[in-house]
Amino acid sequence: MAASDIPGEDFRDILRDWRKELGGFAREHAFWLSDPDITRVEFAPGGVIVSRGGAEVARLPDAQGLSLAVSRADASRDVALSVPQGETLRATVWLPRANAATLRQALHFELERLSPVDPGQLYFDFDVVDRDVATNRVELALRIVRRAVVDEGLRLCHAAGLTVAEVLFAGDARPADSRQFPADKPAYYRLLWRKWNLAFLGGLALVLALAALLAWYGRNAAAADMLSDQVALEETRAMAVSHIQQEIAATNSRITFFAHQKQAPLTVGILAGLARIVPDGTWLNEIEVSGARVHIRGYSHGAADLIGAIDKSGQFANAQFGAPTVRNPAGNVEQFDLVFDVKAGKP
Repeated sequence: MAASDIPGEDFRDILRDWRKELGGFAREHAFWLSDPDITRVEFAPGGVIVSRGGAEVARLPDAQGLSLAVSRADASRDVALSVPQGETLRATVWLPRANAATLRQALHFELERLSPVDPGQLYFDFDVVDRDVATNRVELALRIVRRAVVDEGLRLCHAAGLTVAEVLFAGDARPADSRQFPADKPAYYRLLWRKWNLAFLGGLALVLALAALLAWYGRNAAAADMLSDQVALEETRAMAVSHIQQEIAATNSRITFFAHQKQAPLTVGILAGLARIVPDGTWLNEIEVSGARVHIRGYSHGAADLIGAIDKSGQFANAQFGAPTVRNPAGNVEQFDLVFDVKAGKP
């Protein structure tokens, strides 16, 4: 029996399953790899920094000379937009183990706790950094940035005739999740091809080898039909088990979320208190709570006024700068580092 004797529908089903497996693997792991040769553009508070291969190529006072600087660094117009460290809020949370879509949905509720900014005005992604097998929970590391920061960087790159292939975080080797952060699709696909062309060719060779194996195996029609039936049965069982696991994970996520809210009144009270007293023109990048001691960092048009506002709040006391403020003349803002205490009985 020749390869042509294999039922066409069964052959297409096998190839489709392989394609799904390879596509899923690429989506899961592509964002872990960063192209070290791509030109990076960072709109820092002091100006625009252009780098390539880990070395700084140019430092500009504004975006006017950006196109020429990138041309000197690389003939390609595809760049990576780098978010400055000061614009990134990092946090870690524990959630019940679940698939990525379920975790991402649960994290939208966590953002309302972690940031005073409306979640609709934020981009974020996450990475699983630890697992607790006993409780079936995972620890997630979040990277959060205001949408305005990324969108303005994209606008300036486009104005300079550049295309953005991916978004990076300064000081972090892992690029932003392309499913959550914006990028120019043609540039993104070109970047993926540079990353995965060898793997693709290797996968193609594997598919051709599999096709040859199927042609040989197809000589026995009865054995091929039995194998197809077994595969279909196992797929049905796997789908049923996966559906049950997703339902359990979603239920555990809802139960654990409300339990966690009850267990964290101090943190919620601190965030609510800060939301009431922080004046306009001030935003927070980091919030750390250690017992009754709170440490915040961020930017403000009047950092000195924050101390008086905190001490007069009735909820906090002993506010003081943990480090000297740094003024940014271009944006007329000050970068501040404040510590203060939570008064006893005032969560």
